[in-house]
Amino acid sequence: MDRGRKFIGRYNGLPDVVPDAVSARAFLQACAEKEAADAVRIRGIRYGGTLVGR
Repeated sequence: MDRGRKFIGRYNGLPDVVPDAVSARAFLQACAEKEAADAVRIRGIRYGGTLVGR
């Protein structure tokens, strides 16, 4: 998140929700639980092993 915080923050509020590793882990855990319940899915776009989009 730190690598793209400024850019990503222009388009959504995720950088405000996950300002540090602890909150990022909690956010991802909540998303995993929702995905397991077939409620929400998060996808990422990787290029050369680096996450470049969502």
